[in-house]
Order: sequence, then structure tokens, then C-alpha cells
Amino acid sequence: MGGGVIESIGNSTSPASFTAVTTVLTVVRPQASISLMAHVMIQHVHSIWTKQSRGGDRARIRNAVPAAVALPPDLLPASFMLHHAEYTESSGFVQSDTLRSGDDFAALDIRDLEVTSTADVLSVRFLRDGNNAACPSPYPHADVFTLSESQWGRLTYNGRYIARNTGNWWYEKTVYNIGWLSKVDRSIFVRTEPTCEFSEMARLR
Repeated sequence: MGGGVIESIGNSTSPASFTAVTTVLTVVRPQASISLMAHVMIQHVHSIWTKQSRGGDRARIRNAVPAAVALPPDLLPASFMLHHAEYTESSGFVQSDTLRSGDDFAALDIRDLEVTSTADVLSVRFLRDGNNAACPSPYPHADVFTLSESQWGRLTYNGRYIARNTGNWWYEKTVYNIGWLSKVDRSIFVRTEPTCEFSEMARLR
């Protein structure tokens, strides 16, 4: 890990009428300069399930979903790259891949992140979903970490949502592995540890 100032924020609890949420933030504020040719590589590991997978064999399969996987070989190098790895209850939690790439962050069509850069750092902002009943927060977003060249960070959160037309609940877990890298490294998220981590995980009911 490069030199910098480390800040940590520990447990926080939502108001008594809501589910307790644990938020853990570790930020390394980098001091190194960055190459303008660095790639933004984002991997989205996304699990979706219902109450049918809250226990038993299905829960064991769901809990085995990894926090990171190797990037597919057909992910095209670009300034911004996204690998969406989805695991759904209906598929038996078998990995399904979607790939996107482009010249700017907007090309990736990510609704819950903002990624911006300066000459020195890549800044990541988490945009909270107001429909998430498991993690209520008075704050619509959180500035989760900044990265310098060759560093990557991990954002993890979960949620509980309701279908307005049926009243049925479903659950989601999201892991974002985000790197600012001078070269495409398809195994970096499984071969190395993140420089920064932010976790906002509720006890799902």
C-alpha cells in the first residue's frame, strides 16, 4: 500500500424504528501522482434472492457467492470497463456475466455510483437507494474512498426491497470492486487485497 493518511469509521446504528446497520469505512488518502492513461476497472458482483433462499441449502449456495472473480477474457480494454457478475435465486446462483466499456463513466450505466477523477486521485461516491428498507439513512450519498494509480477499493452493501404491485419482498447484496490501473489485470481482484474498503451491511429480516 502506498503512503497516505488512514481514516476509519466504526459502527453506526440507525434510529430505533429501523434495522441496525453496521458501516465500516477505511480510507487511504493517496499522495502519489497518477497516469492519465490509467483504466477504471469496475466489477459488480450482484446477488438477488427471496425468502425462499434465507435458510437451508439455498442459503448455503447463496452465501458461497464470492466477493470477487476473475475478469472475463472478452472484456475489451477501454478507459472505463464494467464486469457485471450476477447471481440470482432463479438461476440457482449460477454466475451470469454482462460486459460494458467506453470512454467515460456514463457509458457503464451504473445507478448507485459516481466516479470522478482529478490529476491525483479517483474518487468514488456511493449513491444510496431511498427504497432500501434494510439500510435507511438520512444521507443520500457517502464519499467512500479515493484511489491513486495501481490501487483498488471494495464497496459492499445489502438491501431489502418491496414489489409495489404484489407486496413481496426480495433481497440484494452488492459488491463493487473498483480499480484505477495503469494496465488491464484480469486477476487483480482475486489475487490481491483492496487498498480501501467500505461496508454498509444490515441484518436482513
